[in-house]
Amino acid sequence: MNNKNKVVLADRLRVCFLVLVLLTGAVGLRTKPLVFAWIEMFLMAAYLCVNYAMNRCPHCNRYLDRNRGQFCQHCARRIRGEEADT
Repeated sequence: MNNKNKVVLADRLRVCFLVLVLLTGAVGLRTKPLVFAWIEMFLMAAYLCVNYAMNRCPHCNRYLDRNRGQFCQHCARRIRGEEADT
């Protein structure tokens, strides 16, 4: 897997984790809130790990923070999109 795919995969994983947190929160309100609170905390920890470990520029390897654009804010090279840099 190349580094650009890791950025896209990190984007998708973050969305999946957040959807799971919302779903477990909704289910937890109607059933056992304490159990689902622990599940939510685990999912949020996984979200943070994925965000920090995989949300990095494929070129300069710096953390992208809240960058959801096509270009790295540090080195200005393309991180998402159709163009394939090598």
